[in-house]
Amino acid sequence: MTSRKLLPTFDRYEPENKDSTAVKCFKECPRKYFYRMVLGRTKPEGEWASVFSWGSGLHKFLEVLYETGDSGAAMHAAIPFWKPPTKPKFDFQTKERFIENLVRLTSFYNEEKSRGNIEVIGIEQSFNVRFIDGHTIGGRFDQIIKSNGRITIRDWKTTSKMIQYWKTGLDPNDQAIRYIYAMSVLHFGQDEHGYPNKVIDGVTFVAIQNMKSVKGHIESTTIGKNLTQVKKWMDDQVHVHRMMDYCRKHDAWPMHETNCGFCDYRIVCTQSSEGGMKHMLDTQFILSPWKHELTEQVVHE
Repeated sequence: MTSRKLLPTFDRYEPENKDSTAVKCFKECPRKYFYRMVLGRTKPEGEWASVFSWGSGLHKFLEVLYETGDSGAAMHAAIPFWKPPTKPKFDFQTKERFIENLVRLTSFYNEEKSRGNIEVIGIEQSFNVRFIDGHTIGGRFDQIIKSNGRITIRDWKTTSKMIQYWKTGLDPNDQAIRYIYAMSVLHFGQDEHGYPNKVIDGVTFVAIQNMKSVKGHIESTTIGKNLTQVKKWMDDQVHVHRMMDYCRKHDAWPMHETNCGFCDYRIVCTQSSEGGMKHMLDTQFILSPWKHELTEQVVHE
């Protein structure tokens, strides 16, 4: 960066290696990216605390369960994550229901183990891969698995949406194709242009649905991409990196006003002076620099 023009007194924490969360944030709004990724500011969990902790607890349970095979140890690690519902609309997310979800996941694990066609060979594995334009992109695989002897990725999600609606967000999806690209490069290597030699079968997303009327339904969906699609995504990603580089060089982070309606940072952007913006960031947000290598972080979407 040649000079700091926007809120120059704030320290900068922009992650050097960009994951799907960072790129998605930039695509939504460069100004939002500036606040969240460059300045490292995010809203406290507040009224959403019980929802975030619910998802974190299920992920912790799966991490320990697949590492140890001990459902008791996994429950012991996960239950402290549960928090009493922080909004009336979440009152159905009781501790008893949380434990019911853990029991369902244990059954899923036992059934999978009895079939014997899936081997989990990596858990919570972060990656950073040198991209074709010299940038480094990153992410974190929930699980690297061998399914019938073939390498693939599995990602666990919690959702309060109807499954049909949840599936619409999986394709197109930067996280899915980023994971396919990264594991393809790591597993099959690259050609002279930096493209993968081959691509893995895809990413399997496993949804743990949690709605008032649905108790812990589990459903899997696999997203696959061919080599042509991965190459096109890579070329598009180069363009995104160039836009990021331009914003960083000139410290110019334009707003995408079409996304302002439900944005946490609207209260900052509507201030009439940088002093007001600074005050809002200091009083309404916390410092929590984004780092995809960490397993537990706050993501507001």
